[in-house]
Amino acid sequence: MTTYASAVAPASVSGRHLTQFRAAMNNRVLLEQAPTIQVVLYALVVSGRAPDDDLAAARGCAVRHGLLVTDCIVGTLPDRTDGDDPTHRRGYARALRLVADPSSPVRGLVAVSRTALSPIDAIYERELSRIADHRGGLWLVRGESYI
Repeated sequence: MTTYASAVAPASVSGRHLTQFRAAMNNRVLLEQAPTIQVVLYALVVSGRAPDDDLAAARGCAVRHGLLVTDCIVGTLPDRTDGDDPTHRRGYARALRLVADPSSPVRGLVAVSRTALSPIDAIYERELSRIADHRGGLWLVRGESYI
C-alpha cells in the first residue's frame, strides 16, 4: 500500500528535503481543509520549565497562517535516554491521536521547532511521515535548519 508519505518523502534525509516534505504536507492540508484548518499547539519542555513562551510563539505562527487553534498540549522530556523519541511522550501521543482520529477536526500541529518532535533526522522524518499519512500538517515557528 502506498501512503502519502511514501509518495512524497525524501529519499535521503537533509534539512532541505525535510523542509520540502513538510511544505508539501502543509500545502495539501491547506488545499483540502480550507477555509478553516484546526490545529493543536504543541510545546516540549524539560521538567520545571514553563511552556508559556513556546505556546505564545506557536500561537503567533498559527495566527500568521490563518489556522484555528483548538487545543494546547505540552509534552515533557522524560529523564530517560529515549527522550528524543516523541512516541514515548504522553503529550505528543495525545496530539498525534487528535490528528489521526477521522472524527477529530484537528488537521495539524504547530510547534516552535522540529525539536518538539525530535532533533534526530530519522525520527523527525518518521514523525513527518506519520502526520502526513493521517492527512495532517506541521507548522513550525522556526524551520528545519534551526534547532
